[in-house]
Amino acid sequence: MSEIRVTYSGLISFVIGIVGIFTGLIFTLVITRNLNSLEFGTWNLINNFFGYVIILEPIVSYWATREVSRKISSGTTAIITSGIMSCLGILFYILIVYFVGNNTDANVEVLTWGIILIPFIFITRTLSAINLGYKPQIISYGLLTYSSVQIPTILYFIYYLDMGVIGIIFSSLCAYISNILVQAYLGKTQIKNNFNYKFIKKWFKLSWIPLFPGLYTFISLLDVTIFSLLTNSVIGLAFWGACMAIATMISQSGNISRSVYPKILSNDNSSYLKDNFSLLLYFAIPLTLLGIYFSKPLLFALNPEYVIASPVLFFISIFVLFNTLNTTFYSILLGTEKIDLNENVKSTNYLKSKLFSLPLILMFQYGSYISILTITLFFLISSNYSQIDLVIIWSIIALITHFPFTVYFILQLKKTVDFNIDYLRIIKFLMIGIFSFGSISLLFDNFLDYDQNLFNFIPHILTFVFMGLTVYFILTLITDPLTRLLVKNIIKEIRH
Repeated sequence: MSEIRVTYSGLISFVIGIVGIFTGLIFTLVITRNLNSLEFGTWNLINNFFGYVIILEPIVSYWATREVSRKISSGTTAIITSGIMSCLGILFYILIVYFVGNNTDANVEVLTWGIILIPFIFITRTLSAINLGYKPQIISYGLLTYSSVQIPTILYFIYYLDMGVIGIIFSSLCAYISNILVQAYLGKTQIKNNFNYKFIKKWFKLSWIPLFPGLYTFISLLDVTIFSLLTNSVIGLAFWGACMAIATMISQSGNISRSVYPKILSNDNSSYLKDNFSLLLYFAIPLTLLGIYFSKPLLFALNPEYVIASPVLFFISIFVLFNTLNTTFYSILLGTEKIDLNENVKSTNYLKSKLFSLPLILMFQYGSYISILTITLFFLISSNYSQIDLVIIWSIIALITHFPFTVYFILQLKKTVDFNIDYLRIIKFLMIGIFSFGSISLLFDNFLDYDQNLFNFIPHILTFVFMGLTVYFILTLITDPLTRLLVKNIIKEIRH
């Protein structure tokens, strides 16, 4: 029986995720208020390049989670192998910078500095995979350390040394190192075992299984690259990045279900999924509505020039909600597959398993998304559309190509596990959320002063945010008996 406590680990992940939202917004505020749109777009392009590079890393981490959750000691081998593979990642990064960077208005020399982060990204992700199968809350502690280190270092490198994008890279380097140290210490029992070549032999023999999902990851990253290449600019990426920095808070609700994957891998039943999903949506709905109703003041806080991207944030908020649900559903379905428990199973049998079919579905999803986006941009790029108009169209395409797959995954879950959705309750949460944030948005439309001074503006907008969340929480407690029970269970779980 697994020792993983889904609600306990999920709540820790969510709470620390909320803290991460605020530290992340502070980090983004420092960047957007001190970098111009070209520099901020360059930073977003660097992050996109990282996405391509780490496609190789799951060769190790994919199996590390599944093995550790089943009490198989492969941690030390995973860390060493990941470090070696990061060298290939560096070579891949150099090639991407050469072929993509030279075709945009980004500074290629600045793009190249991103190389120094690659080994630390590999090690961090592998450690997280190990701890996900051991004690998922350790990942949250590492992220908390990451964000805690990131804030003072970004202030030092950006404000004091005025290093621009390179300063962001050095700040991220310090944060990654701190994350690694915390995760390695708290999960040390999983990385004290001996190096074992048999794990490497297995991982690379079956490397096509984690690399196959890497194809849909690769495809999903093409949106940023294609947009920058077709427009020959990273200005649009600045608008997109600003909106994503805010909408990312919605994805934190997915942390509630982070422990579900290793829990299912350890052969536990799935009776807890209904309550876990309700808890996820209880937090996801207000965070989504926050991004929708507070889009203008939140973007103004980042930088007044990004306010025109309010429509983008509207569509991106809903898109991130669907993407968060898709990610959660995907991990649940993936966890139900047990084919890899048999060491003698033939490789051809994997083609009939969910380890192959689920990534294939996502590949189709992102392939549709990228194809529609590319064709649309190709025909619109010669017209008199501005960068912001193109980004709005981009956000709409992202939304409409993700929703159908949310429906598909729900249907698959109903067929595979004990999974039911209380639709009336979800509608109740949604209606209460619309009332709470809609009414508060009317107040700040009339009373909020858009002061250029951040120290004057931030306390005002945070007051309105707090009011909206408070009204939502109180009304759900009053009107929903299951929410009251949920709060009692949360308190009980925390005390356990």
